[in-house]
Amino acid sequence: MAGWPPAGERDSEKAALLAGLRGALSQSKPLDALRLAVLRPPTLERRPQTLKAPHKGVPDRVDPYYWLRDDARTDRGVLAALAAENAHTDAVLADAAPVAAALAAEMRAAIQEADEGAPLLKRGFWWNWKTVEGGQHRVHTRRKAVACPGGAAATEADAPGEGDGPVEVVLDEDARAAKHAFYMASGLTVSPDGRLAAWGEDTEGGEKFVLLVKDLEAGQFVGEPIPETAGEYAFSVDGAAIFYSKKDALDRPHQIWRHDVARPAEGRGASEAGDGD
Repeated sequence: MAGWPPAGERDSEKAALLAGLRGALSQSKPLDALRLAVLRPPTLERRPQTLKAPHKGVPDRVDPYYWLRDDARTDRGVLAALAAENAHTDAVLADAAPVAAALAAEMRAAIQEADEGAPLLKRGFWWNWKTVEGGQHRVHTRRKAVACPGGAAATEADAPGEGDGPVEVVLDEDARAAKHAFYMASGLTVSPDGRLAAWGEDTEGGEKFVLLVKDLEAGQFVGEPIPETAGEYAFSVDGAAIFYSKKDALDRPHQIWRHDVARPAEGRGASEAGDGD
C-alpha cells in the first residue's frame, strides 16, 4: 500500500486492488497489475517543437518532449518532472525495499572494506593507498625511503622497512568527502620534486572537477581552486606549472591549459596551451 494517492484519487482502482487482494489470499492470483493501476505514472506535458534539419533534403523533426532537454540542469519544470518520475519509481519499488536492503547488506558483507595497495617506490618515496572499515574512498599516503643496508639506494625489489620515514597522508578522500553529499577524486599527481600534489574533486556528480594544488611540505593548498576541469593533470618538469584539460558544452575534453602554480587561477594567470583532440 506504500505510495498510495490521497483519498479521492483513483478510488476505483484502489477498490479493485483490495478486492483482488481478498481473492488472492485464497487463490494465489497475481496482484501486480492491480497495484500498478493504483500507482499510475505521471504524465509529461507535450510541447511540440520543430527542430530544423541540419542538412538539405532531410525533413524537419517535431519533438513534443524537447523541452525536457536542460543542459544547465536548472529548469524548474524539468526538475519537477524528474522528481515526479523518481517518486513514482520509489512507490512502485516500495514493496521490494526490504529485499534491496538485504541484498545491499549481503554484498557489502562480502567486500573487504579495509584494504591496502602494494607500495610503489617513486622519487624517493614509498607511495601507497588504503581503505578503512566503514569508509567509501581511498586514503593516499607516502613514506620517505631511506638507503638500504650497505649504503645502497632503495629499489623496487625492496619494501618499506622500519628505518623508513613516518607515513604521511597526502590525500584522505573520506575526510574530504565528509562535507559533501557526493564526492569523487580524480587525477592525483605529484610534482617531480615531490613538493606539490594536485588532484581534482567533483562534489556534484557532473564529472567536472575542481583542480586543487597542495604544498605537501607546508601542508597548505596553493593558489585558488580551478573549476570545471576534466580530471587529468600533469606537472611541468620543474614543477612550476601544471597542465589540465577543460571540457566543452557537451562535456568533451577539448582544450589543454597551463597554470603557473605560483600565480592566480584561470583568467588571471592560466593560459590556453592549445586545442586537444
